[in-house]
Amino acid sequence: MRILLAGLGLIAFTTVASAQVDDTNVLERELQKSGVYMTATAKRQFRQLVAADFALGAEKAGFTPDQSSKFTNSIAIGNIRAASGGSAGFYVADDGRASGPASIPGNATPLVSYLLSFASAEKVGVYLQKFSTIKIEVQPAPPRDYKIVINGEACQATEKSEYKVMPGESSVNVSRPAIPTCEWKGPIAAGQTQVVPCKL
Repeated sequence: MRILLAGLGLIAFTTVASAQVDDTNVLERELQKSGVYMTATAKRQFRQLVAADFALGAEKAGFTPDQSSKFTNSIAIGNIRAASGGSAGFYVADDGRASGPASIPGNATPLVSYLLSFASAEKVGVYLQKFSTIKIEVQPAPPRDYKIVINGEACQATEKSEYKVMPGESSVNVSRPAIPTCEWKGPIAAGQTQVVPCKL
């Protein structure tokens, strides 16, 4: 491991081989907390939006050009993770194995503050407004044994039953065994919600 002074804070570099990697993507934890399900296409776009915004100010925040590139690429593919190591741990960008120090409680470096600013509830909420929402109301709701297909993608039945999709034309197919399928198709604008009632 080597230590380098860069910009406004100390940055520690390590490799994934010498650190245990957390399974949870730190920049998507808030998304998971929201209980909203994103289709694969919407989640790819979500990551690309975050990556593009991160890149705009990364070097000003103190990331080197190489770090900025690697963290930007890793955000776009969903590979920014927490890892153990040293006194505080690291945030690891799998693209090129670049990493930066984890936040020390009450004393986050400018790099960490900048990185984690994209994982705040407020920032995630701003990004989510760029997508359309499908709210599926299944009656009777329990048990969640029904199948949901949105835009050709099999989606998990969730408690909140809200699904983020790309703005534009969408199709919904909800089914339970031995019961007629519930279907809906139509356009949904960005920031708008389409409620799909299904009696199953």
